[in-house]
Amino acid sequence: MATGEAIVSADGGQLATRELVHEFRNLLAVIVNQMSSASWAVSKGLGFAALILASVNIFGGFLVTQRMLAMYRKKEKK
Repeated sequence: MATGEAIVSADGGQLATRELVHEFRNLLAVIVNQMSSASWAVSKGLGFAALILASVNIFGGFLVTQRMLAMYRKKEKK
């Protein structure tokens, strides 16, 4: 079949379209099943790393804010 050539059947293409959609769904299900075991571990690892980095970012933001506010406080006289 050449590029751009349409599949035409006796029912005007409805049957061919349904068959293609069915085959595509089957292929997609196979791909998802094969990737799910490996991608689960990768996604959990990346999620954990993102959680750690976000926590460090928040904690660091509080520290920097406290230091900046301390610069503007009046010095105590001794």
